[in-house]
Amino acid sequence: MTGKNQMHGAAAGEIRLRIAQLQTLMLLHGFDAALLVQRVDVVYFAGTGQNAQLFVPAVGEPTLFVRKSLARAQQDSPLTTVALKNLQELGSYAQPNQVWGMELDVLPVTLWERYQKIMLGVQIKDISGLIKQLRMVKSDYELEQLHQAGVIMDKVWRSVPELLQPGISEVALTGKLESVARSEGSQGFIRMRSFNQEMNFAHLMSGANAAVPSFFDGPTGGVGLGVAFPHGPSLAPIEPGMPIVFDLTLAYNGYTVDQTRMGALGKVDSFWQEIYQKSLEIQDLLITHAVPGAVAGDLYAMVLQRVEAMGLSQNFMGFAPDQAPFVAHGVGLELDELPVLAKGVKTVLQTGMVFAAEPKFVFPGRGAVGIENTFQVTQQGLERITFADEAFLEI
Repeated sequence: MTGKNQMHGAAAGEIRLRIAQLQTLMLLHGFDAALLVQRVDVVYFAGTGQNAQLFVPAVGEPTLFVRKSLARAQQDSPLTTVALKNLQELGSYAQPNQVWGMELDVLPVTLWERYQKIMLGVQIKDISGLIKQLRMVKSDYELEQLHQAGVIMDKVWRSVPELLQPGISEVALTGKLESVARSEGSQGFIRMRSFNQEMNFAHLMSGANAAVPSFFDGPTGGVGLGVAFPHGPSLAPIEPGMPIVFDLTLAYNGYTVDQTRMGALGKVDSFWQEIYQKSLEIQDLLITHAVPGAVAGDLYAMVLQRVEAMGLSQNFMGFAPDQAPFVAHGVGLELDELPVLAKGVKTVLQTGMVFAAEPKFVFPGRGAVGIENTFQVTQQGLERITFADEAFLEI
């Protein structure tokens, strides 16, 4: 593979460290083995995105079973890699009274039933919580991918003044911005773990469209392009003087960053500028207090207290009753990772965690405004991974 944006995977040493960390947790929590089938988890622990299943004993060497493509998986992964012709082959690894971990948060019931028949005498339990715990803290390699994604995001935002023209529709502008991202190496596809949650490159919405709620588990929804995909940008033209929410998401070499900026064709009413400043105020509050050792739920409660003092509780992170119950969410190989800054969450921040903080306000029938950046937690506090200019862009 050639080109300035050549993709690469985690080094063999990092893959083996991840396996060792998983095995340590497996022993601690009573798992004899794990069988990982979800693509993102296989990428994380085996270093390949091919159609494969990873068998990890609590003690001993893992084996990667590949349906397709074996040649590419062998090239990608440092692990023992063999062809898998039939799921029945996995049954030979099962021992009576063993406990095996599988990703029951995402595994379809029909597949789970097939594995139950194959793994005779084995109790299958959910191991997804341990996997999410491991993936919550990013390595230097992962942070490198995320920072490169932040560089691409900056280039996308700097292209807005040239691409935002009178008469252009929300979805047409989205397409032009995504073209910039793709030309710089963005993979295009955004992965989400939560059931029935879908996301493409952008929630780019203007005026009242940005205040239209949807199924999406976020503060904004958008009209979308029809009942089959009812969120995000629409065919509506962007009107002068209306605030535009540029909620952009892109992934580089698998790793996702999330960023929101505000813009408009011409000048916007001072109301939107004033509310935007309140979003920045909340972001600054998090930057000050989201340090190693801080508790996620305490940070969320602090933010809600500040929003209440602003008199904007019913508009924060959506409009009641369609409000998102968080102010920040983890990102990485998936858009919806840990940690989450939400009510009662006991997660203690530590260095290497990465999350997107997105304080936003929604006003039904009028529009939405807010800021979002992806941050990594360092010993000194939060460091920006997305760093594009935060000024409210008026063209």
